[in-house]
Amino acid sequence: MKQHYMINPHEGNIAGFRGTKVGSAVGKISSFFGLMKTPEQLVKKGNAEYDARNYGAALRKYVAAEKMGHPFDCELCKRCGDINRKKGEYDTSLRYYQKAIDDIKDMTRQLSERIGKYYIRNDLYISLMEREGTIHASYLIRYLKDHEPTNEISHFFKTMNDAFSEIHEIRRKIGKTHYLMGNYGKAAEIFQRAARNSVNMPRMKGVFDVDDGLLTSWEMRCMLGKYGPEYMAKFYVKLGKSWLKNEDYSHAVFYFKEAVNIDYKNPEYQLLLSEAHCLNNDLYSAHSAALVAEVFGRGNPIYPAWVKELSEKINRIQG
Repeated sequence: MKQHYMINPHEGNIAGFRGTKVGSAVGKISSFFGLMKTPEQLVKKGNAEYDARNYGAALRKYVAAEKMGHPFDCELCKRCGDINRKKGEYDTSLRYYQKAIDDIKDMTRQLSERIGKYYIRNDLYISLMEREGTIHASYLIRYLKDHEPTNEISHFFKTMNDAFSEIHEIRRKIGKTHYLMGNYGKAAEIFQRAARNSVNMPRMKGVFDVDDGLLTSWEMRCMLGKYGPEYMAKFYVKLGKSWLKNEDYSHAVFYFKEAVNIDYKNPEYQLLLSEAHCLNNDLYSAHSAALVAEVFGRGNPIYPAWVKELSEKINRIQG
């Protein structure tokens, strides 16, 4: 379950409203006489409306609670951002999303200063914040392999990873908002960064649990419009190779397929797809891609040799 990070309502002016002690006091007094709900009750009612997809009613209750000084957590900020985006209030939506990200980064910085500096190099945990979500996965995983982590250090890494996963998710929401605003270039840059960050997030059973983070079809179309097919094919190949290195073969297959969809006659892309299928225990798909690579890579002995190797593997399985 993702953690939620408290947001101080007195910092900044989220969506044009500022919490005050007076507003909070009035809310408590009014609630005492049965004239209005407490901020907590309003949020609870808002959550029920949100779950029932009554987004307008939910937003009104959230805003009322915010006016009364109720502190918003990350989930509330995301919900308010989502609702405002659905309403077409894009600037307000972006302010909610950014406020959530800023608070998460403050939390992780404080956690690093309190715990991280006792366990890892100072430059590492500083870089965790400066790179805004890209974790030095190889270093963290190597640390856990080389050391017997205490409960505290395991909690530290897990909390940091959860925070960056949250930032990753919110940044994609920001990208979608820019897309809806017609800022296609800005949206494409955000999606590209999200794809790179997803590869760099550490994955280790029992320690890190990260959403798959695969790009959606419309995110890829947005990037294609900005960068063009040749660039995107190479970008997908780069992502696929990174996933191969991480031993996540299904993700590698996904991105090599996207490269092949752009440049079907490229034998190198077909060979990479074939190898990824093979590592993902799908020999028949691997063999099909290898045959295509052999056709378009005529004259290169690598391709027929790979086809032959796959054929022999399939024959052994079939007995």
